[in-house]
Amino acid sequence: MTLENIKDGNPVAVYKSGSNWGSFIGITLNNLRVGALSYFLGIFLGIGTFWVFLQNCIMLGSFQTFFYQQGVFWESVRGIWIHGSMEIFAMVIEAGAGFALGAMLILVGIVTIDANRPKPIDWTPTYSIKDKIPYGLYVLDQEINGFFKNKKVEKFGNTPYEFLDYKYSYSDSSYSIKGSVLFIDENCTIDEESAQELLYFASHGNTILISASNFPQTLRDSLNFDYGYASNFSDTLQFSIKDKESYNYLKGINDVYIKDFDSTKTTLLGFQKNTNNDSYPNFVRIPYKNGMFYFHTQPAIFTNYYLLDKKNYKYAEQVLSHINTDKTYWYLEETRNSIDHPMGYIFSQPALNWAWKIALISLLIFMFFNAKRKQRIIPIIEPLKNTTVDFTKTIGNLYYQEGNHQDIIDKKIKFLLERIRNEYLIDTFDLNESFINRLQQKTGKNKTDIENIVRLIKKYRNQNNSSEKD
Repeated sequence: MTLENIKDGNPVAVYKSGSNWGSFIGITLNNLRVGALSYFLGIFLGIGTFWVFLQNCIMLGSFQTFFYQQGVFWESVRGIWIHGSMEIFAMVIEAGAGFALGAMLILVGIVTIDANRPKPIDWTPTYSIKDKIPYGLYVLDQEINGFFKNKKVEKFGNTPYEFLDYKYSYSDSSYSIKGSVLFIDENCTIDEESAQELLYFASHGNTILISASNFPQTLRDSLNFDYGYASNFSDTLQFSIKDKESYNYLKGINDVYIKDFDSTKTTLLGFQKNTNNDSYPNFVRIPYKNGMFYFHTQPAIFTNYYLLDKKNYKYAEQVLSHINTDKTYWYLEETRNSIDHPMGYIFSQPALNWAWKIALISLLIFMFFNAKRKQRIIPIIEPLKNTTVDFTKTIGNLYYQEGNHQDIIDKKIKFLLERIRNEYLIDTFDLNESFINRLQQKTGKNKTDIENIVRLIKKYRNQNNSSEKD
């Protein structure tokens, strides 16, 4: 039929066949069907939408190729795009909406799967009072008052030097506070100044307890002890306080022990025993002047993993029981420079973290496509035309038409004398020999020429009428 229409010179006659209402209803229903398919097939992650869109593109391309081969390309373009431009435009929008639906379903699926999947256990030894992971100190922070029989516990985050030096009075050489300093962490990163301050604080009758896998060189040198690593380390260690029950530990423990100590001053309080029954001291007390230092090599016993075990809880309680001061100052490095704000909670929650990232990406895309400045068109301002020459010609023509030659001569004389007064600062009231000499000196012109000019000025200044020749 289409070939017959082409031969008849009307390649798009199919659009003119049938009644107007019939064509309108048929085209409308077809458009609705294609649009609905384009949108709702987006539920298949956008694949169905792409297939419908591809089908219609192939169909349109086939039509246009056929008409091009028959030599009626432009006639078909006018007919098809006049009748189908709105249909094609609507299909593009609906296909885009279908893709958006598919993308939204993918996003919802990712968020749902991520929210429902079991979270892997984080075994990182953070030693943070905010962390509920196995090697955090959340439980210790909640139960700390119970360990110290409801005695006061104060946390501080600045270095021991900054904290204690502020409490020291140089006038009477004493501290305004008394009590114990507690430090629990995987590594003891106390700086040299702070170590010296701890020694000075202990010398005033105070107590220091450090539980870590290493200790500052300053403290080791001042208190005559060191730490080492057992050569026959085993996965299971048995910890015990002297003359008390022993406890087994499996995870997060280390093979560090106290060695090279002064046996006349050092009291061994606790030991760790491996599966070969080799015993090493892991908890000692060393006096320093009027105070006391306690060093413990297994900070893992204070983590959530072990404190939630009732039996191991007792061992941690026995270690901390050696602090019998009324107040304890707990040094928490993590609180230094830390700021609580809503973003911290957002980043800690996977769903909120994803939402935050998507919002940032959307904002960047919006800024990228809207970065171009939007403003009204700047009008072109033509530069002003120089009309000085035209103005001069106009004035000249006016004087020329008037024919008052004497007036022109008078104005020329006035302008000349005015210029001499302004540029050469010469009085022009009396045009005598002195005037001529001064003007010649300042201008460097020929004296004869100047004399002729003065003569002409005197001649025409007192003349009533002048001709064009003058």
